[in-house]
Amino acid sequence: MKQLILLVGLLGVLCVSPTNAQINIGGEPYSFHHTLTTSKSKFVKTMPPINRQQLDKEDKIDKESGMPPRFGFPFPTKLNLQNSGEWSILDNGDHIWRLTIECPNARSINLTYSDFWLPNGASLYIYNADRSSMIGGFTSVNNKGLQKDLTPFSTGLVYGEQITLEYYEPSSVLGQGQIAIDQVVHGYRLTNPFEEGFEKLFGDAANCQNNINCPVGDDYQGEKRAVAMIMVGGIRWCSGALLNSWGNESIPYLLTADHCLAGLDATDNTNANNWVFFFNYESPNCTNPTSDPLSNATSVSGAVLLSNLEETDFALLRLLERPRGVAYLGWDANGPEPESGVGIHHPSGDVMKISVENDKVASFDDWIRWTDATYPAHSHWKVNYDDGGMEGGSSGSPFLDQHSRVVGQLTGGTASCQTTSYYGKLSVSWNGRGSDDRRRRLGDWIGPTCTSYRDITNSFLGEEPIYRANKINARNQVGQNAFVRYEGTNYVDLKEGFDAESGADFMASIGTGCTSKARGKNRPSAVANTVLADGTELNHRKKFDNYDVLEARSTTNVQHTNVSIAPNPASIQTTVAFDIPKEQQLSLELHNAYGQRIRVLMPSTFYEAGTHQIQVNTEDLSSGSYWVVMTTAKEVISKPVVILNN
Repeated sequence: MKQLILLVGLLGVLCVSPTNAQINIGGEPYSFHHTLTTSKSKFVKTMPPINRQQLDKEDKIDKESGMPPRFGFPFPTKLNLQNSGEWSILDNGDHIWRLTIECPNARSINLTYSDFWLPNGASLYIYNADRSSMIGGFTSVNNKGLQKDLTPFSTGLVYGEQITLEYYEPSSVLGQGQIAIDQVVHGYRLTNPFEEGFEKLFGDAANCQNNINCPVGDDYQGEKRAVAMIMVGGIRWCSGALLNSWGNESIPYLLTADHCLAGLDATDNTNANNWVFFFNYESPNCTNPTSDPLSNATSVSGAVLLSNLEETDFALLRLLERPRGVAYLGWDANGPEPESGVGIHHPSGDVMKISVENDKVASFDDWIRWTDATYPAHSHWKVNYDDGGMEGGSSGSPFLDQHSRVVGQLTGGTASCQTTSYYGKLSVSWNGRGSDDRRRRLGDWIGPTCTSYRDITNSFLGEEPIYRANKINARNQVGQNAFVRYEGTNYVDLKEGFDAESGADFMASIGTGCTSKARGKNRPSAVANTVLADGTELNHRKKFDNYDVLEARSTTNVQHTNVSIAPNPASIQTTVAFDIPKEQQLSLELHNAYGQRIRVLMPSTFYEAGTHQIQVNTEDLSSGSYWVVMTTAKEVISKPVVILNN
């Protein structure tokens, strides 16, 4: 986190834990239950010792200048299946490759890969010398690219000064796997919670910080599932959060800070494949744990940078693996001053915390000038926390307003509790301060298909341009073909003359196109609500005391198009089925994990109302994650599909 000398962007604080739940098949490697012979001269690679005194000097300078400090030092390597380790051949013809890496006196070791692709049936495990810390097994599901177009990868922390990689390859796919390690990260700032010294410790967030599972966090047990601790480039920590898209598609869009990007930029270098994202990293209760609960967290690897803007310090990534059991936060891009709010974050790389602001939050209307960055006037919110605060490692974490909607992400402030923090405004990031480049705008990704941006006070540019009305009077008449979104339900199509009465749990969103405006005195809003990974939309009516509550009085027709894919995972082929309520034009495409179109499954064509199916041949596709994307006149629907081929 940047301070007024820049709050630190990230700092690692972990101690030994058995494993962490990066997407994997679990289980144990073959050698845990069978004897394999080895030749140590080929089997072990030892990294040089680090110059700790020099690193401490560099880290001190980084901290004073506002640079995010390191938790590990990366050694460049060119270790792969051909030039390192040792192969063993099993009786059935299957092969096992093992490589041990030593980093003298390391607290932890983690790896980044220039190439990573596993054929169907293969698996990779990584474990330490006494087998107390292990990750894996990784499989073809973890592949990010095609076999002919290899992409980087990253695996999480394994604790200790020695790790072993064990790769199993069936005889049916011999020679197809690709594993090339380009960085061995010697973790030197990880330690056990009872040691003292220069290291930042697990549990070393300031004493005033509140665990997310303290009573102050009771109202945010859904929202907390969206917040991530981010391992940037294998050596640093930041915070971030998943954002909902207007169509509730559960696309893993993650908001963080631009200054966390470590040299990435959406215009020329978007590859964040060696980043790892940890969700649900928290204490089980209000008490700080005595051992690190990282083993209970869920983590995914890899992302692509979609857009970023230095002036508001925002960055939006799309994760290349879909995390399980998470939430996607709602947001408000209108720019009204929050009446109150909370920040959910990972200070000092610690377990998740929550900080509370009880008073109205004001726009900071002067320039912010820090050691290595300058931000223009009106680009940030100024938050003076009443309970808790922000620290290094909190950078990129969300600020949620009184309606539990994200209105900004943390840039920096004074690194202590109950003091000032600054958040880049979502409302300014929305159109990139007037940029005509979607790689500098936030709104293009989480909402719009309409491209005309009018102003942040009366425009929402989502898949279907929809305006939220804070209040609709009893017996109010809504415009022609307006769309209304009920809490917890799909879109419904309302006809001219729709009326409503007070008394029921109902909130309305109305709009008739990119240039339309809500009727009456209601100011349209660019907003979305939080949705859980299972599709459940959180109901925050207790946080909407100033809203009228309404009940629909007319017959409605479901407008949302239902899309399903089966089988999923698929190998030779799969079927995309969709049900539409009335005749309409739509198209169907297949995108890769980066969001790039690789095949047109069906060009834009008119379909009659009813259920339709299309067979998709997948036998020529490499194993990995893909997206089936349907585009209609009113919405864009993205559905994930996993391909498992040899």
